[in-house]
Amino acid sequence: MSTNQAESTGEMTTIIDGTYTYDANGNRTEVLSHNGKKETFAYDQMDQLIQETKKDGSVNEYKYDGFGNRIYQKIGNKEAVTSTYNIQNQLTAYGKETIKYD
Repeated sequence: MSTNQAESTGEMTTIIDGTYTYDANGNRTEVLSHNGKKETFAYDQMDQLIQETKKDGSVNEYKYDGFGNRIYQKIGNKEAVTSTYNIQNQLTAYGKETIKYD
């Protein structure tokens, strides 16, 4: 099913709807698009997204620390990126970038 939405510019945008499946905790576990392509999502015990399989078959993976901060992400075939946080849960490094706070 698709829905047309009028933009303020007067142009029409098509929004594609799909079929959504959720687990008992309300996490979206599957999206089935109108053309039959499927995306799946997996979660840990804390309901944090740990894996998603995209329509093209690529897989994204995520890991978290004990405070729920995302510390690892691997998007498809790209190089994995790690993140670190200080004791205040502020992001201090993302990949090769360092972040400092006053």
